[in-house]
Amino acid sequence: MKKVLIVEDNLDLSEMYKIALESKGFEVMASENGMNAVALNDTFKPDLVILDLMMPFVSGYDVLKTIRNKGNDVYIVVNSNLSQESDIAKAKELGANEYYKKSEMDPKTFVNKVAAILS
Repeated sequence: MKKVLIVEDNLDLSEMYKIALESKGFEVMASENGMNAVALNDTFKPDLVILDLMMPFVSGYDVLKTIRNKGNDVYIVVNSNLSQESDIAKAKELGANEYYKKSEMDPKTFVNKVAAILS
């Protein structure tokens, strides 16, 4: 069973993604902040990480950098409200595989894209 780690501080959105991904047969864990996300990534060993950038305590950029600096090649999908080209470029430079803007994609479409990546 493929595993997904959701790193999102919007608990309603996180729960929506979690329920939708579980209904598609994925094992899902969620973290509402970057500090817990790094530890969960190490123990849960997901096949894919959904990563928000604007979070309390530790930013998504720092989570991304930490995961990549550990040599972890997990597939990382950034899903953020940050939409400047500089934000996208920075995330890609730090090792994001995909970058989606929350404002441009409804949750159902986003979940379908994530499921397609994992299939």
